[in-house]
Amino acid sequence: MYFAPSAFEVGFLSLAHTEDDVDATVAALDAALAEAYR
Repeated sequence: MYFAPSAFEVGFLSLAHTEDDVDATVAALDAALAEAYR
């Protein structure tokens, strides 16, 4: 998944991403945000 540095853009998916890729990205983002807000 590709995340733009601008608040005006969103995350982009490609057809190459599998459901496992998306799940791993969501889990990593969840862990990072939990750590940031600790």
